[in-house]
Amino acid sequence: MTTTHIFGGLENQLFQYCCGRALSLRHNVKLRLLWDGREQENITTRRFDLGHFDIRSEVISV
Repeated sequence: MTTTHIFGGLENQLFQYCCGRALSLRHNVKLRLLWDGREQENITTRRFDLGHFDIRSEVISV
């Protein structure tokens, strides 16, 4: 299983998802997204914007 930590705005979230998805397809394993809505540097709260897309993976909120 490939686990990708998702954070930041929509563009960052899309990039992180695409990288994780590519790895999971290359290794033929499932993809799991680890979501933490807080930014590490300044503790800004963000939304999980990937829910607007047809994302087929397990999402775990921390």
